[in-house]
Formats: sequence, structure tokens, C-alpha cells
Amino acid sequence: MRAGTAAERPRSEWRSGWTLVLAAAVGLGAGTIHYHSLGVMIVPLEQAMGWPRRDISAGLLITSIATIFFVFAAGAIADRIGARRVGVAGLVSYAIALVVIGLSGPGLGSWYLAWGFLAVVHGMASGVIWSLAIVSRFSRHRGLALALTLSGSGICVGLVPPFALLLIEIWGWRAAYFGLGAVIILVALPLVLAFFRDAHDLARSASGRATVRDFSEDARTNKTGLSWRAALAGRHVWQLAASFFLIAIAVSTLLVHLQPMLRDTGMTGRTAAFVASVVGPSLIVGRLVTGALLDRLRTPLVAGTVAVFPAVCCLMMLGFDGSVVVAVLIAILLGVATGAEGDVLAFIVARYLGAKNYGALFGIVGGIFGLGMGLAPVLAGMSYDELGSYSLLLQINVVCSLLGAGMLYAMGRAPDYG
Repeated sequence: MRAGTAAERPRSEWRSGWTLVLAAAVGLGAGTIHYHSLGVMIVPLEQAMGWPRRDISAGLLITSIATIFFVFAAGAIADRIGARRVGVAGLVSYAIALVVIGLSGPGLGSWYLAWGFLAVVHGMASGVIWSLAIVSRFSRHRGLALALTLSGSGICVGLVPPFALLLIEIWGWRAAYFGLGAVIILVALPLVLAFFRDAHDLARSASGRATVRDFSEDARTNKTGLSWRAALAGRHVWQLAASFFLIAIAVSTLLVHLQPMLRDTGMTGRTAAFVASVVGPSLIVGRLVTGALLDRLRTPLVAGTVAVFPAVCCLMMLGFDGSVVVAVLIAILLGVATGAEGDVLAFIVARYLGAKNYGALFGIVGGIFGLGMGLAPVLAGMSYDELGSYSLLLQINVVCSLLGAGMLYAMGRAPDYG
């Protein structure tokens, strides 16, 4: 960055980086479509194919287990060749994977194979890639920049369920997956091609040399941090992974099964989809507020506090009486909790492990977090299929959320990586 006052530096970051934030937000949101669309698909698939909810939800578990490895690999590659190449290839492959899911059936095995293909390619379109670019080009206002980027998934939460439901009602669940894949190619991909470049990509581009000079000081700062081997030998990476795994269990149960839970109480599909769509705007608010707080307050304080929110949501769901007002309140709190945790995860990895190998290390922590996000819906489906209720898992989720919060409070002082 050019020499200047502290007040000038953040303005320079935003002036040359706002288009990156826009493209990264769209790319990140697109890469979560498979997750946020499954909830609205569960009942139609159960009715059309005769598959139990446990088996339908197992698609997410397949993806989550596989992406532990593929997210790490994608992040490590992006650390070396830049996020743009990985992200573009990831979006195209991911859109194809959604179409493949729409072609699956009637055998359950084809459903699992389709999700397996998505698992292989999803690492290249995961949050690791989009966050890596932000970390490489933002320093002082990194928390807010990450919050804006991660808000892309909030937009996805708000728009995908009603859009998918509309396609399901007109043409069926297969057309919903085809339509979602088309949206990625027609909307997300052009924006990413136009604006998505991290510091590494700019350094490789002759047209970006002036911008690279603007960020030269930040680039040197951002390259400080642990090697991935040193990080694996320390406690922070594993403490983060364990805490976010527990939090993911609590969050994911409601994110995926909220609509089936509501429909089990007698709500119509449209009302349940409307309630679920409220999660999206709330997620954006949660991320923006949390991002601003992370730039100003101690990271463990913010992280631990927002980790308690999923426990509150689960307790409210345990006492749910079918009220639409209460359902909307649960959705709002769930959105805030989900948004806050996503923002904290992207920020805290850079804060405690540094940016030198951010892609690989975020891949490890994010992959384990993703495992929890995939495991919980399967456990929830099993709970419903075997017990006819989600109550037992919701009670377990309360404990998981509180344990995860305690581990984040205990992170201690972070190294000074900038």
C-alpha cells in the first residue's frame, strides 16, 4: 500500500477491493446452494421417491466427509496459484454437479453417487476460496470485508428456498436442481470472471501492477503466519476445529430440517418455505454486526458469545407450539447465529493461524466444521425416522453449542499476525 495515514489505508482497501467483495459474495453464496436447497427438497423427495429422510440427508454427509480432504487440497492449491483459477473452475464444476443430482434416481445409489461427485468438486467453490482472496487484500477492515463476503450465503438462504419451491410446484424436484445450476452459470460465473482476483492473481496480471503496489505493504503483512505443519503441531487449530464441529452440529440440524419440522406441525409448504427464507436476511445482519465487532473487540469474546445462540434456537424449537410468529423468531435467531459463526470462522483462522497458509489451514478447520454440518442432518433424519421426533437431538444440540462456546472463550490471546 502507498505510504499514508492510518485513515487513508482502509479507504484504499475499499476503493480497490469493493468489486472483489461483490464477486466473492456471489461466488460464496452460489457455492452453498446444495446445502440451503435440500430442506425444501426433503418432503418432495420423500413423497416422489419413497426415500426416508435419513437417507435423503445422507447426501450432505457424503459431501461433508469428502470435502475435509478436497477443501484442504483446494485451499493449498489456491495459496500457490491464486484463488481466481480455482474459483472459476469450481463454480462451473459445481453447477454441473447440481444438474447431476437432478438426474439421480429412482435408485438411492444414484443419489449418493451424484452427491459424491459434488463432494469432489465442491472444495473449489467453498468458502475457503472466496475468503482467501479477501484475507489477501484486506487487513485493517478484514472482519467487515469477510462479513460482507460471507453475506452471500445469507442472500442464498433467502432466495433459494422459495425459488426452488416454485420450480418444484411447476416442474418437479429435478427441474429445481437444473434451474439452480443454470443460475450459477448465468449469474454468478460472469461476476466472478469480471472481478474476482486475489493479491496473487493481481501480481500475475500486468493490468493489476498498480493495484499490487497499493497493496504491497498489506501483502507482506498477510504472508506472516504459521506453516501448516507448525499449525498442526499446536493446539489452536485443533481447538478451533473441535469447537466449530460442535457448533455445526447444533446449527445444521435446524438449517436443513427446519422446514420438515414446521410442516410436521401442520404448516403448509409455502408457509414453512417463507419462514425458512427469513433466515437469509437475519444471516446477513448477523454477519455484518459480527464482522464490525471482530474489528473492534477481543476475538474470543465475540466468538464465544455468538456460539451460544444455536443453543437458544434449539431450546425454543423444543417448546415450539406451532405459532408462525414463534417460528419466524426462531428463524431470525438461527440466521443471526449462522451468520455470526460463519464470519467468526473465516476471521479467527487468520487471527490465530496467520495468512501465510490461510487456504490450507482454513481448509482443515472448515472441513471439520463442514463434517459437522453434514453429519447433523443425517442424525436428525435418524432421530425422526426411528423416534418420530427431533427432540432428543435438539437436546444434544444444546449441549454441543454450549461446549463449543466454552472452547472459543478459552482460546486465549492470539499471536500478532496482523
